[in-house]
Amino acid sequence: FYGANTGRDVNSAYRVDADGRRRLLGRRNTLAPNVVLPDGGVLFSQLDYVDRFTVRSDLWVQRDASRPSGPIPGFGAAAGGQVRLTRGARLAHPDARGDGEIVATRYGAGTTALVRVSRDGARIAPLTRATPDSQWTEPRWSPDGRHVAAVVLTPGARAAVVVLDTLGRVVRVAADERAVQLAPAWSRDGRRVLWASDRTGEPQLHAADVRLDDAAAPVRVPASAVVRLTDVPTGVL
Repeated sequence: FYGANTGRDVNSAYRVDADGRRRLLGRRNTLAPNVVLPDGGVLFSQLDYVDRFTVRSDLWVQRDASRPSGPIPGFGAAAGGQVRLTRGARLAHPDARGDGEIVATRYGAGTTALVRVSRDGARIAPLTRATPDSQWTEPRWSPDGRHVAAVVLTPGARAAVVVLDTLGRVVRVAADERAVQLAPAWSRDGRRVLWASDRTGEPQLHAADVRLDDAAAPVRVPASAVVRLTDVPTGVL
């Protein structure tokens, strides 16, 4: 699942199979991640009007294009196959775990923070504090739903890839340096965090074993444990 602008159409979401067959899922107002929910819906964020003069980023759900159109149980009435979960909540970069609970970035007055959102969008609870000296983005649930990987920007042009527990406590720091860190993701077994970093001059994929099953492991992953996975001259994200 990915977002794209072909140059001949508006921003849209697509699904591509392993054999290269592509299918249009629907129009999007923002090129943002499209996350498959446990019930087959597709979760995403996009900008849209909340009144005649105000545009906000909110969470939406679209039923998988392979299923009949109509309302998604627990989400209310569908409009054009899409359901708006929040209104004026200023949420972006959502991800959902196995029980449907959502983690997302919430924008404030010059700040960003991570929040947990109920599967129907009705309840929003803070996961990290919104402060002027930290900007949070791109949270992703671990496969077992017990941790969240995210990027946090701090003063001094530093960016860190961190792992938090469900109470918002940082339990691992996979990388913290003066570099652009992007798009953290998890290995399927939940032992490694992968991300893109330009620490070597151009964006490449990196990974680190965060050893969450080892209670004695240090909070900060040693730099020697960070592995560069790609070497593409033009970069890769």
